[in-house]
Amino acid sequence: MASSVIQRIMEHLEARFKAVTIGATKVVLAAEAGAPYTIEYGVDLVTRKPINGLPKGERAILGLYAGKSEPTNTTAEMVNVVQDATLEIHINNEVDEPLEDLLLQALAEAHRVLMEDKTCGGLGFGIVIRGSETDIDGYFSGAGSASLYFTINYRHHRDDPTRGFGDE
Repeated sequence: MASSVIQRIMEHLEARFKAVTIGATKVVLAAEAGAPYTIEYGVDLVTRKPINGLPKGERAILGLYAGKSEPTNTTAEMVNVVQDATLEIHINNEVDEPLEDLLLQALAEAHRVLMEDKTCGGLGFGIVIRGSETDIDGYFSGAGSASLYFTINYRHHRDDPTRGFGDE
C-alpha cells in the first residue's frame, strides 16, 4: 500500500530529528545545507507514537504528531492542504539546571531544526509556526514538557492523497 503525502512528510520530519545523536547531552547535527551546529540537549527517543510518560533513566523524548488537516482550495488536479502538527518534548531534568530554561532551549532547538527544511524534502511547500507552550508537570520531580504547534502546507492529487505535486 502506498504512503500518503502527509505520512511521507511526517516520516521525513521524524528522520530529521533522529539525525540528532540520541542520548547525548551535547551533540552536533550536520545541517543538510550548511555547517554543523550544536544542540545542547539530545533526546533518548524520537517517535510518532504516543508518549506515556518518560521511562526511568531516559532524559528526553521528542514526539511528532499530525493533527487536523484542511483542504484550502482545489484545482482540476490538485488539492492544497493545511495540516496541523505538534512537536512534543518531554524532559526529565536530572542535572541542577532550571527546568523552565531547559524547556525553552529545547523549544528553540526544535524550532531551528524544523525550519531548516521548510519543504520537508520537497514534499511540501511551507511550514508555519503557530505557537508553543511549556508545562512543568512535576516541578519537584524535575519533569516537564514543551509543545511546538505548526502547520505544514502541501499538495496532493485531488483523487489520490498518495500522489503529491509532481508525482507521476
